[in-house]
Amino acid sequence: MSGMRAGVVVAVVVLAAACGSAVEPSDLATAEAPEASEQQPAPPPEPPAADERAVDTARAANHLGFAVHAGLLVEHEGLNVVTSPWSLSALLAIVAAAAEGETAAQLEAVLGDAGGQDEGLGLLADSLRSASSVQLRLATGLWANSELAVDDAALAALAERFDAQLVSLPLGEASAAADIDQWVTEQTDGMIRDLAEPLGLPDPQLPLAVATALAFVGDWTQGFDEQASGPGTFTLDDGSDVEVPMMRRTDTPTLWFADADLEVVRLPYGEDERFGMEVFLPVEDLALEDLVEQLDADRWGDLVQQLGSTDVEVVLPSFSLRSSVGLTGVLQDLGVERAFGAQAEFGPIADAPLALTDVAQVTFVEVTEQGTRAAAASAGSIGDDDSAGPLIFEVDRPFLFTISDRATGAVLLLGTIHDPRG
Repeated sequence: MSGMRAGVVVAVVVLAAACGSAVEPSDLATAEAPEASEQQPAPPPEPPAADERAVDTARAANHLGFAVHAGLLVEHEGLNVVTSPWSLSALLAIVAAAAEGETAAQLEAVLGDAGGQDEGLGLLADSLRSASSVQLRLATGLWANSELAVDDAALAALAERFDAQLVSLPLGEASAAADIDQWVTEQTDGMIRDLAEPLGLPDPQLPLAVATALAFVGDWTQGFDEQASGPGTFTLDDGSDVEVPMMRRTDTPTLWFADADLEVVRLPYGEDERFGMEVFLPVEDLALEDLVEQLDADRWGDLVQQLGSTDVEVVLPSFSLRSSVGLTGVLQDLGVERAFGAQAEFGPIADAPLALTDVAQVTFVEVTEQGTRAAAASAGSIGDDDSAGPLIFEVDRPFLFTISDRATGAVLLLGTIHDPRG
């Protein structure tokens, strides 16, 4: 492996095409739920039981995802940021499997469940694939540079552990870049078409590229009325008002909760309501960043558990956003340091000295009356009361949203939206 550039590229691609959006409250964050109507709304169906190891892996991925997102908001103050906890966890699990010594120990520590992330991720993937009322596709690809001397046996073992397709390609040629772009286009239903360029391909000195893809398509359990959509006012961080397109859904049974700091609803997909979008709206005098500081994975889980069904009118902006963020600094702050330095230990896959040189994530989210289309790519180079009227949840200021799975608790996407105009 002499002459090899010290860089292996690893990429994780996640696509979610669902139906979701975020909403905000008026002055109801501390309000009590309205009195029950004569006909109680039916609770959502119970999700299927998930393997405990899959739940533990999802919880660990959520912890990492919320910590990383909070760090990114410091770096990108006032900007929209959308990340994928699942894709980042999957990326680092593959990198950890290719590492040893202190490098592997730091990666396993930040991943959380050090007892075999690949097994937990496999069980989590199996549980996610079992969803019946949404379309879900998961895939992993691994491409070795046929122009360089790579450890084929080690790569084959890595591919088997993560159920990946192993292909040998001349990564320095344009045809290889086109093949990888074609793969990601197929696996994500065309949501992501260009993965080779973010990976720095073609590159004759790059020994390895890895990608995992998730494609998710779901319809709202209760849709939005297109005829009710229209312009609305959204208040930015600086107090100024802008006009944005707003979607509306009349007061229907909705999972809702409010406390002194926030109001939250869950907007489910499909008949079984297993997957859904949670929208967190801070009270008017609480900044979104302050909410994020409070909202770690544990509190997120507690709030979701407290959601109760009540009639709510939901008003939220439709939006289309693209976010691109570097994760190297945040991961180093969380303790992943050795992997990025000269002392990085990637001996299991290479004799030459390799180091994780950069980690980045690109995401796309589009929310309309019909639903939500979302994609994420993570890449790393180893280079009230009834008399007052209906309860209204109106998202007219900065908010946070997640897209999650009730069965495992896995958060697939996490976003903080300061300006829905992009």
